[in-house]
Amino acid sequence: MPVTGIPAFNAISVLKIEPVVFSSSDVRLTGQGAFVNTENGMTYGQTTCSRWSKRTLEKLAELRTAMEEDMAAMVFVQAGPTSPAGPVVDPGGIGETLRNNADAPQV
Repeated sequence: MPVTGIPAFNAISVLKIEPVVFSSSDVRLTGQGAFVNTENGMTYGQTTCSRWSKRTLEKLAELRTAMEEDMAAMVFVQAGPTSPAGPVVDPGGIGETLRNNADAPQV
C-alpha cells in the first residue's frame, strides 16, 4: 500500500532544460526539475515536464527571437527587420530528398 504524508520538500527548481527542437511545426521542450527544501538545501527527488502553458511557450518564442537577433548582430554588418519565426525545414537524408520527402526504406 502507498504511504502518505507531508512532503519534506517545499519547492521545485528547474535543473536542466533539454535541447529545444525548432525544426518541426511542434516545438519540443522538456525540462527536468527537482523537489527541494529551501531551508536545508536537500533534494528529495526529480521529475520531468513536457507540457507547457501558453505563457511559457510565448516566452520561449521571445527567447528564440532575442537569440536570433543576437546572432544576427554578430554576423551581419547591418541586420534587416526581424521576421516571425517559422518552422525550420528539415531536409532529411539523401533518400528522402531523392524520394520527395517520402520515407526511405530501412537498410
